Amino acid sequence: MKTIAIHQPNFLPWIGYFAKILAADEFIFLDTSQFSKGSYQNRVQIKTPQGAAWLTANVKKGKVSFVPSNIVKLSDFDRWKVKHLKTIQANYSKSANFGYFYEPLSDFYEASEFEYLCDFNIALIELCCSALGVETNKIFRSSELEISNSNDDALIEICKKVNAKSYLSGSGGRNYQDESKFIENGISLEYSNFKHPKYTQLWDGFDAGLSIIDLLLNEGKFSGELLRSSVIASG
Repeated sequence: MKTIAIHQPNFLPWIGYFAKILAADEFIFLDTSQFSKGSYQNRVQIKTPQGAAWLTANVKKGKVSFVPSNIVKLSDFDRWKVKHLKTIQANYSKSANFGYFYEPLSDFYEASEFEYLCDFNIALIELCCSALGVETNKIFRSSELEISNSNDDALIEICKKVNAKSYLSGSGGRNYQDESKFIENGISLEYSNFKHPKYTQLWDGFDAGLSIIDLLLNEGKFSGELLRSSVIASG
């Protein structure tokens, strides 16, 4: 039975995001959903000596209340992409496996000339997938499927478009998804019970929910193994 997962294309998302990609037969970027500025679509937390801090991808202000994610444009990209690299280097250069991912991340940033946030986020996610050893040939965009509905109806429509009989949702979906709709449409609704693995971090204590780069810059080539162990444990 084909299982898919669907999510907005977030900015350098947390490890649980990649666990969903790994656990699903196909992963759909919901790039037609409404953009929410100040959400994880354009910012994420990394670890610093003072604790968790935000890393933000600046975007241009929209003139209407509903703006699909795939038309949101980056703002001052050439300026803040340099700032991002300096911030990451300043906070992670002392990690034992810093070189494993910083070099490809730095090369990506320096060569990037993206106009749209969505394209930037998806390319970054695919870069992280490559470093984690996660296949990207099973990843698609909702904008390619001509989706006409919203909310749960959009998820169901996507499942039907790609011939999926099972939808893998994040655990938070229990709070707002209408399970009866999925059942009525012959789709099994599953919930991830992802358990966040602990791994080596700089500074005191362990902070969960940080950007995937926190894992990659700390654990290097062992990151993919840690990700897979968390998916196996959650299953």
